[in-house]
Amino acid sequence: MYEFVTINEIAKGSNRSLPVIRKFIERGILPDSNLRMPSIVTPKKEIMGARIYTKQLAEKLCEIIKTFRQGIPVTEEQKAAINKAFNEEKTELQL
Repeated sequence: MYEFVTINEIAKGSNRSLPVIRKFIERGILPDSNLRMPSIVTPKKEIMGARIYTKQLAEKLCEIIKTFRQGIPVTEEQKAAINKAFNEEKTELQL
């Protein structure tokens, strides 16, 4: 059985703000999660479900994000480590 966390937990675990984590996703530094919490539909709008990650992947991402330095571009090694973690997760979850 898998335990899941939201990007809020990744932000906390990597000592970054939630908007920074979202920027990493928007810029393609972090791949977006294939998994989301269910959406909430109200009469006025639909609220998208939160991105979720397995706790195991979140812990790996936190460790990698902690190596990022402000003003210094993300290195190829950091990108490779992120992609490796995501690919291992996809294989394990069979996504």
